[in-house]
Amino acid sequence: MLKDALTMRQTLDPKLDVVFKLLFADERNKALLISLLNAVLRPPSPILDLVVLNPELPKEATDERGAVLDVRARLADGTQIDLELQARHHPGLRERELFYWARMYTSQIGRGENYLELEPTICIFILNFSESDSPRFHSIFRVLEIHDHRQFSRDLEIHTLELPKLEEEAAHDPDSPVLKWGRFFRATTDEELEELAMADPDMNAAKRALDRLSADPKAQQLSRRTGN
Repeated sequence: MLKDALTMRQTLDPKLDVVFKLLFADERNKALLISLLNAVLRPPSPILDLVVLNPELPKEATDERGAVLDVRARLADGTQIDLELQARHHPGLRERELFYWARMYTSQIGRGENYLELEPTICIFILNFSESDSPRFHSIFRVLEIHDHRQFSRDLEIHTLELPKLEEEAAHDPDSPVLKWGRFFRATTDEELEELAMADPDMNAAKRALDRLSADPKAQQLSRRTGN
């Protein structure tokens, strides 16, 4: 009984899409979102600020499962980011990823406006399942010329993080900054989260933010309603 008490998780699971949205779309947690994006994208210059474009929770999320609970952001240079966590595999995942990218990319301009005003759009999908045959944890997809790998455009980029393959990445690149976020999502106990928090200031901030969210009765109710 003592062992069960020690390992029982009190915090909400950030792999639940509603918890993910509440955590990373919250203006108070902007620094966490910036840290996650810097870890995934590894930009030449660190991201210092951004604007969350859809901080609100969609109404359908409070009524039923299946609502789109992505986090959309715009960086200072105009780049748009679509960030989503997928807990379960669904048919047509690749097509869905392309659709999300196209929808966000084309939403930037209206009929007759200049195509040169379009800014790069990056989609990031954190997957709680193995989606490809590759052992790679973090995959980056772009449109390239098949012979010499010249990039067609910098405007299209899709990242996938396959959480079950986390340890594969750790074996090859143990210092990768994206690993700490992978471990945050993969943690199954509060003890694991506390160990991460003690070793890294960003993980400490993430753990404290998750603690605050987990104490919110509304967040508890939503996680029970939309979770398994």
